[in-house]
Amino acid sequence: MRAQIVVGIDGSVPSRSALEWCIDRAKTTGETVELLSIVDYPLETQSDAFVSKALHRANEMLRSEAEFARAYGIAVTTRLTRGDPFDGLVAASRSADILVVGTHKTGFIQGRSIGSRFIGLAAMSRCPIAFVPNVSLISRRGVSLAVNDSPTGRRAAMFAATEAERLGQRLTLLHAEPWHVDPAESAKVRTERELVTASQTRSLISNQLASLTDAHPSLTTKSITTRKPLAVEAIDASMTASLVVLSHPQAHASIGSDSGRLVHDVILNLGGPVVVVPRADADGDPADV
Repeated sequence: MRAQIVVGIDGSVPSRSALEWCIDRAKTTGETVELLSIVDYPLETQSDAFVSKALHRANEMLRSEAEFARAYGIAVTTRLTRGDPFDGLVAASRSADILVVGTHKTGFIQGRSIGSRFIGLAAMSRCPIAFVPNVSLISRRGVSLAVNDSPTGRRAAMFAATEAERLGQRLTLLHAEPWHVDPAESAKVRTERELVTASQTRSLISNQLASLTDAHPSLTTKSITTRKPLAVEAIDASMTASLVVLSHPQAHASIGSDSGRLVHDVILNLGGPVVVVPRADADGDPADV
């Protein structure tokens, strides 16, 4: 069975940007693309004429977007459903290989489809979810990964390495060394603590690089360790990178920053495509996660 990209379509400019990103990806991966439109009017309270017009308009929009994608030789299917768009996208993530939504650069999805609730999609999606802003993607290079040592962090690392190899671009590992100042701490104790943290960081990066290059021998890598918040480094990377990869917001790591805050801050300020990789065990009901 061919892998499938599901992209949320609402007729907006950001959703077209998301579709274009899907097309570029499918041209190299051979994945099929499903265009999903979710009509969220309270149709049960509307007249038959209103319902008919709303569904016709959605179908026409899907037909037009499907024609646009097929012009690039992409295998495309369409699906029109009714209900809450957030719930519909979460449900679609159960069978998709990657879910894609378009956003404003400021982080809010265009139109009626999701509104400010989209950050929750990063936590609820059962497959990797890509947030694609309405910005130019020309001349972007490199894949950046926010590193942590959780199982999901390692899963995200493999996803990022696969993407970098597919694109023929360098993978950059981003990691933050937390900077804590305790007035009660002596200079000696603080120095010893910082040396331990630096050693842990080097070990984490070294182990990540070793596992990634074993699996992807042709991969070109680089690592950046910063004392800035990791979200700031990832946001900066999103301005020029082809892709930034983050771990699921509920992935806990003993080394690195809080994943939930990282995902929240990056998505609200992203400057380019960002993928959030879910937990490996995130396959139950949303309430179970």
